[in-house]
Amino acid sequence: LPNSPLWGTQAFSADQTCLHVVEVVSGAALFARRAVLERVGGFSQRYFMYCEDLDICFKIARLGHNVCYFPEVTILHHGGTSAKKQPSSFSTIMMRQSVWRFMWINRGIVSALAYRIGMGFSAAVRLIFILPLMLAGTSIVRHGIGSMRKSAAIVRWSVGLEGWVRTFPKR
Repeated sequence: LPNSPLWGTQAFSADQTCLHVVEVVSGAALFARRAVLERVGGFSQRYFMYCEDLDICFKIARLGHNVCYFPEVTILHHGGTSAKKQPSSFSTIMMRQSVWRFMWINRGIVSALAYRIGMGFSAAVRLIFILPLMLAGTSIVRHGIGSMRKSAAIVRWSVGLEGWVRTFPKR
């Protein structure tokens, strides 16, 4: 459903000849006037990895500026390079932890807890479906055991069992 507002990907399937106002762009593809970046305080130190771009786009929009997607610009980003140097569940957990921190800071504890519970629930549901499909030998699950490990890590994180994540910067 590429045009669904629920998933936030309309700009990628919309008219590719003009710019589109969006909520966030990747930090690897972020261009902004220096004065605007200085006004929002630059990238936040509150996030170890991930979500800095979400945070800065949120702050820019809160100042009344538009965040735009320019379809005629192409940027090549070799994403995931930092995460490859860490344990296997590192990037999976840090991404969710950073979004959780963003939610806590900008939307409050109730929204942050709802996010955490929602992530844990959806990962648990994925586990319930992935295991039987793998046991049946179906190729529907593209990444098999990797998908199970990722979902299990998210469930552990959602209930606070990934204690190592507490060693990273706090708000």
